[in-house]
Amino acid sequence: MGRGLAVMLQLAACAPYVALADGVEAVDPSRGDVEIRGHVLDAETREPIKGALILIRCDCLPGQREVMTTDGRYHFRGLPPGSYTVQMLHGDDNVQKRLEAKPGHRWHVGFSAAPRRRFGCY
Repeated sequence: MGRGLAVMLQLAACAPYVALADGVEAVDPSRGDVEIRGHVLDAETREPIKGALILIRCDCLPGQREVMTTDGRYHFRGLPPGSYTVQMLHGDDNVQKRLEAKPGHRWHVGFSAAPRRRFGCY
């Protein structure tokens, strides 16, 4: 394994609150709406996290929208283009990401969260 890859893997292991593969997955210019979807994974086990609250806010919406993950994934469809804040709340974690969604964009925004405390051992 090259030194650069080893350092990158070490940094990834020490930074449990970073995004996972954020970005535009697809662009369909024939569509005027936007999709934002993603996942929430346990920072240690990489298993999907159930029960994380995902909020999205944009001046283009009359209010915030929210969804609770049931299998570690979330999905918002039929959104207007605009500047969005995507927020993940789980346990003590509160992570926000910002993105600029243009017509036809399908965004993926991933989160990694600290594991829940078990039996007061952490």
